[in-house]
Amino acid sequence: MARTRSENREPIDWYTKNEIYKRCGRICAHCGKKLDFKEATIEHVIPLSKGGTNKKENFVILCETCNKAKSDDIIPPAQYYTYLDKDHQADLEKLFNDYVAADDFLDMDNLFVVDWFDLRVNRPVMMNSGKIAFLPMTVNIKKLRPEATFENLLMFGGRLSYEDKSLMVATPDRLSGSWYEMTYNGKLIMTFNPYLREGYGDQAAMLGPWPYILVVDYYFNPDLNLKGNLLEPTLFTFLDAVIGKLVQSIMAGDRGSAIMVRLRSPASGKFVNAVSSAYATIQGAGTDIFDIEFHDDALPGNKVRHIQYIQFGGSSKDLSEFMRRRTGDQKKGITKTESKEELQKQLIERLKDTPRVNRFNRSH
Repeated sequence: MARTRSENREPIDWYTKNEIYKRCGRICAHCGKKLDFKEATIEHVIPLSKGGTNKKENFVILCETCNKAKSDDIIPPAQYYTYLDKDHQADLEKLFNDYVAADDFLDMDNLFVVDWFDLRVNRPVMMNSGKIAFLPMTVNIKKLRPEATFENLLMFGGRLSYEDKSLMVATPDRLSGSWYEMTYNGKLIMTFNPYLREGYGDQAAMLGPWPYILVVDYYFNPDLNLKGNLLEPTLFTFLDAVIGKLVQSIMAGDRGSAIMVRLRSPASGKFVNAVSSAYATIQGAGTDIFDIEFHDDALPGNKVRHIQYIQFGGSSKDLSEFMRRRTGDQKKGITKTESKEELQKQLIERLKDTPRVNRFNRSH
């Protein structure tokens, strides 16, 4: 079942609202504000516009401000309804998890399972010894409204060259697709727009065309305080975490697939050269990222920096095991050119047979 409207909005009778009002403790389930009965609004945990129902199990109480802020986003209950008691939270989590498991929702512009979520990354830090270590941190990913997206992009675009400014949209209504921001402790890290596009005709290192390409247009906050030896690995860590989450969603756990990835940003962006350098370094180290290509192209007079590569949809251990089976040599590394070419050909064939990606071909 797709995430589309299945029921129309219906009036909520006084008795049902009063039952939900009391169960929520007479407060807004999101901000904790005490609410009079009249000012309390009924919130659909699973929005009606995306397959939710008018059953009372799908209701909570919110203040008007929090209700409007959530809109029709798909947000895990534990992340938004933070003022509910544990039993109520558990009931909503079951409702939400059943919904996520049952609904087939991906399309070319909607590639995440939920609209708000936490993402764990391993950020590099400089130790007292002078060595770089990687420590876990949790960033927040949130889907943005056009106005909020435009505000973020306006800040980014203000630092671009005169020519590259024409690459940015002039008004919020010109934005298309799904836009997200990554934040840490409320501070903006980057704004990005992930989507799939048909890739027929796109080549990768003499391996032939790819049916689909995962494109991520990224815009790092130019006010980030990153420099020195930590700059490149930190930028790579943030982008790689997003790509990993997207690949996980698209491939639905198919651990033997791969997809072509294209990262794009205006060439005069503050951190674009550092990102390119980071990916070149990773490629040279021999990882599950293959055949990186760098391009500058756009309209005459301005440029978009493309970083294009093939991403394996599994762990490094999966990739090593696959290579071992392919070559018969457990010690042969993935940086062997002839082995990589054979591997990539096999991965392309497997991508064509991935059910979740094939669905896009049926829908578009």
